[in-house]
Amino acid sequence: MMHSTEQNTRIAGDLPSDGPVRPIAARTVPEVFGEQARRHPDRLAVADDQGRTLTYADLDRRSDAIAAHLLALGVRPEDRCAVVHERSIDVVVAMLGTLKAGGAYVCVDPSLPVKRMAVVLDDAGVDVVLTSSHLVAGLPGEGRHTVALDELAGAGEPVRLPEVRLSPRHLAYVIYTSGSTGTPKGVLVEHGSLVHFVEMVREFFELSEQDRILHAAALWFDVSVFEVFGALLVGASVHIAGDQTKMTPGALQHLMRENGVTTIMTTPSLLEVLDPDALPDLRVMSIGGEPFSGELTNRWSPGRRFINGYGPAEATVEVVAKVCTGQWETSPPIGLPLANHRAYALDERMRPVPVGVTGELYVGGPGVARGYLAQPALTASLFLPDPMGRTPGDRLYRTGDLVQWLESGDLRYVGRVDRQVKVRGMRVELGEVEQVIARHPDVSRAVAVCTPDGTGDARLTGYIVADNGATPDDVRSFTAAWLPAYMVPSEIVLVPAIPTTASGKVDIVALTAAVAPAPSAPPAAAGDRTPTQQAVAEIVEEILGVAGARVDEDLFALGGNSLQVLRVLSRVRSSFGVVLTPQEFFENPTIAGIATAIDAQPANA
Repeated sequence: MMHSTEQNTRIAGDLPSDGPVRPIAARTVPEVFGEQARRHPDRLAVADDQGRTLTYADLDRRSDAIAAHLLALGVRPEDRCAVVHERSIDVVVAMLGTLKAGGAYVCVDPSLPVKRMAVVLDDAGVDVVLTSSHLVAGLPGEGRHTVALDELAGAGEPVRLPEVRLSPRHLAYVIYTSGSTGTPKGVLVEHGSLVHFVEMVREFFELSEQDRILHAAALWFDVSVFEVFGALLVGASVHIAGDQTKMTPGALQHLMRENGVTTIMTTPSLLEVLDPDALPDLRVMSIGGEPFSGELTNRWSPGRRFINGYGPAEATVEVVAKVCTGQWETSPPIGLPLANHRAYALDERMRPVPVGVTGELYVGGPGVARGYLAQPALTASLFLPDPMGRTPGDRLYRTGDLVQWLESGDLRYVGRVDRQVKVRGMRVELGEVEQVIARHPDVSRAVAVCTPDGTGDARLTGYIVADNGATPDDVRSFTAAWLPAYMVPSEIVLVPAIPTTASGKVDIVALTAAVAPAPSAPPAAAGDRTPTQQAVAEIVEEILGVAGARVDEDLFALGGNSLQVLRVLSRVRSSFGVVLTPQEFFENPTIAGIATAIDAQPANA
């Protein structure tokens, strides 16, 4: 264990806290993966939920072919290549092939609204897009090389790659997070940071070549970095849950049990739908992204290495952690910094705070990212010189998270200094949501608020002052064209004005007391449902846990959230063979609206 006795001493007098020092060499991903592939070429490297598998030799050969193709297209170190694809074996091959060619991968969710996808691709400055043939027609923009991974000729043939001069300081990937200015921002992570992270958690998680790691996170969520490279760089195997499997708790649990998954990194919301007794092989769990209850800890931790993990994308996935043992009445603390990292709780003048006093968390160490893509001012404001660093040039990342040192020597998460919130573990800047809503031509003012929805999940609500008869449905549909589903407010509330306090700030208490105006006409009676409406109603009622839903009733008014919306759409796809996008759903988020959209589309499972 990395949190040794010497590290767990009371730290009131010697802040900041340093993680244990470990001799971890700075290396590149292709270098470390190559060693694993040569050591055990026939070992399973990756498997999906359709029964497809690759050995380390297969993965090495196929990623070489992708790298050769990218080199022929002119990709060089530091060039960014987009991967627009669902979780799949092809994506793992593409990510590794991009790194072998010297490029940096940028994963983009193919279900994003086209406008949002265009923003990310343009901001990343990509000239090459790795995707699937069925997604090519929906890609925005022109002038980029498009590589359909499922059609790439000779992808399984051995090739001899030319030497690519790659160093640990070269860029490995760019991951986009919500930005308060209204557009997402790209975090730049180097090879050295990624490799160090894997070597660090290999020891802390006690990983080995025998482990089987679940890959269920969205590719644009940095947990996916651990799920893929936390396995491949230690000789373990990656087990992929596709979208339909992930959204169906029974199917996901079956996949984990049948494949003997031993290790997961996930958010608390996923655990709420799984049974700990049904997963006997699961031995390591890193849970993070949002606070969770002591009850959840007590239910899952017996017999397992249960870790409360903390880390922003700007510090390479995870940088502070605690192994949780015993019984907990409240959410466990986030623990202490991992190997070769540092954690500071500082006041507004950047002075260490005593035990029990709230301060802002700054983290330092090899995991600290290079900065933000093409945003030097923002980078300079949040990535700062470390005055107490171990070597010249050490930097700190200012997280914006509020923490306290406890008497036990652990850090406890308290909250945020700004208006960033977490929705299912993913960062959402309320300012970005507000700016997108305010782009609607008939919205003069918008405020976004995040509150618990009664089930422990976060619920986003947008309050708007609107003109010219704009309706909540109009505004929500407009917002869904620009934002991913988890950032679209569950409810849009029309208000005559945004209330303010005496100091001129938004009065959140008064605002959240506002209610949507009553409808001008009573809702239509449910009446006789069409066959499609009946089938959709059964899906909706099961997922939302309601009964007797009217076909014209807004699913969000029924208590639905963005995660449940995605589950509904996944079930629609599997039941009807029809793919509905979140944007299509938001145009009429009712049973009738979903049924109409289904009936209007040809089946294309």
